[in-house]
Amino acid sequence: MRDLAPDITRQRLLIEGCYTSMVDRDAVQRYLIELAAHLKLQSYGEPVIHSPGGIGKAENAGFDAFLPLIDSGISLYVWSARRFFAVVLFTCKRFDVERAVEFTRRYFSASEVEHESCRLGPEALAAALADHDREFGGAVGMGDLQEAGGADR
Repeated sequence: MRDLAPDITRQRLLIEGCYTSMVDRDAVQRYLIELAAHLKLQSYGEPVIHSPGGIGKAENAGFDAFLPLIDSGISLYVWSARRFFAVVLFTCKRFDVERAVEFTRRYFSASEVEHESCRLGPEALAAALADHDREFGGAVGMGDLQEAGGADR
């Protein structure tokens, strides 16, 4: 994806999984607050939690929740009947992806977890180059920079 605002730091993370723990409104609220604290992300309000039971398809019933952060927000979606969840973190501040994934895995006693992350902005090129160096051990050519989004196209 082309970085349309290279001067704005953005990090996104999608975590999906199948949970085995008990998930109710209190568990949803605690998760959002504790995840933010675990990642040192500061909220400026309480979590907003909706559970629109009886509206829509029964198989989609569960929770839709959001915690506003000083640097953006965390959304959580829970499908109760399927025991499935999806978390979306969107921030303008860097956080440790593995810490977020592991915290989520433990919190929900998840039997399966998958995740995908994306970093954009000023630090994204440096991160891409560091990843390249770790993988290939060294020199970067112009083609590598273009793929990383750091050279003029």
